[in-house]
Amino acid sequence: MILILPATISPHKNVPMLALNDSKERLAQYIDSVKFFIHNSSVQKIILCDNSNSQSQEMRGLQIEADKLNKKFEYLTFSGDNQMVIKCGKGYGEGEILEYVFRNSRILTEDDYVLKLTGRMQLDNIDELVKKMDP
Repeated sequence: MILILPATISPHKNVPMLALNDSKERLAQYIDSVKFFIHNSSVQKIILCDNSNSQSQEMRGLQIEADKLNKKFEYLTFSGDNQMVIKCGKGYGEGEILEYVFRNSRILTEDDYVLKLTGRMQLDNIDELVKKMDP
């Protein structure tokens, strides 16, 4: 199973219904989430894809952590269409992210199924839930 975590590290200031705009805090939450899945789950492959074109050195550190545990971590980033996200909502941006992952990921085809989870979440019982899934 591959875990896809959509992300917007630096959101546009005019995105409606956005509770957290602080890029540093958002980045910290994404990093914490990836670290959680690297260290506290049986997930072997993680893709974090950001649609705000954020270049983060911390992501390289996550790659090293994953490698040490024989896991794969892929960080993808691109510039999403902010005007369409403002017009249509955050769901539009998430759709762009998923399309980008499916077109650009190097590791996506390495498994039979994927699980998409909101990027800043830590799902404590992910292993339990994955065991119940029927791929």
